Amino acid sequence: MSLRPIADRIATFLDLVALDQALGFEVPRPPGATAPDVGPPPPAETGAAAEASAVDVLVDANILFAAPMRNLLIACTLAGLVRPRWSDIIQEEWTRARRRQEPRLKEERLALLRALVDHTVPEARVDGFEGRIGDLRLRDRNDRHVLAAAIEAGCPVIATRNRKDFRPRDLAPFGVHAADPDEVLGPAAAERPDLLAWAAGLHRAALGGVPMARYVLTLRRERLHRVVKVLKTALPTPWGRTRAGEPPRPAP
Repeated sequence: MSLRPIADRIATFLDLVALDQALGFEVPRPPGATAPDVGPPPPAETGAAAEASAVDVLVDANILFAAPMRNLLIACTLAGLVRPRWSDIIQEEWTRARRRQEPRLKEERLALLRALVDHTVPEARVDGFEGRIGDLRLRDRNDRHVLAAAIEAGCPVIATRNRKDFRPRDLAPFGVHAADPDEVLGPAAAERPDLLAWAAGLHRAALGGVPMARYVLTLRRERLHRVVKVLKTALPTPWGRTRAGEPPRPAP
C-alpha cells in the first residue's frame, strides 16, 4: 500500500483529535490554545531493523473506543513505534458502543470520526479473515473475529482490555497472545523513547498544548503506567515544560 505523506497523515490526525474534543471524548482544549506546531518524527529504523522494532498488534474495539488511548496509539503509529491492525467489524463494534452510550450523537459525526481514523491509518485494515472464524474456539464466540483477524494479519499480539475472554490456551496454537495496551506500548517505547516522546508531543499538541500534568493524568487513567515511566525519562526537560502558552514541540 502506498501511504500518504506523513504531513498529510498528521493533518488528518489533528482533525481527528479536534473532533474527539468537540464531541467530549478527549481532554478539553485549553483556552487560548494556538495552532499545533508539529515537526516530522525522528528517523525510523529501516529494513530488517524496522521489522524487528515496530510492534504488529491487532487492536480490539475496547481500545479504539477510548479516545485518549486510541489517539496515542495512532500517534505512536505515525512515529513508527507500532503497526496496529483492525477490521471493519472491530470498527463497527466500537462505533456501535459509542452510539449506545451517546444516543443523541448524530450518525454523520460518528461516521466522520470513524472515517478520520481510517484515513489516518489506512494500512490498519484487515480483510479476508472471515473464513477462519468458524474454525476458532474462544470463551466468547463473539470475539472469534478478533483472533481470526490477528491470524490473517500475522499479529502475534491482541491489545485488549478483555483478556479473560482471550485465554492463552485458545490463542497459543496460533502463536498469538493477548496483552494490555500498556504491555504493548511500554516495552516498544523503552526501545525507542525518542519515538514515544514525539508521539506524545504530537498528541499533546493536537489537544492544544494541555498542561503536562493533565496529560500524564489522562495516560494514567488509561492505565498506561509503563508508558508514563518511559515518557518521563525521554523528555529533554522535566515533563517537557515549555514557555507559558507555547504548545509542546515534538523532538526534531
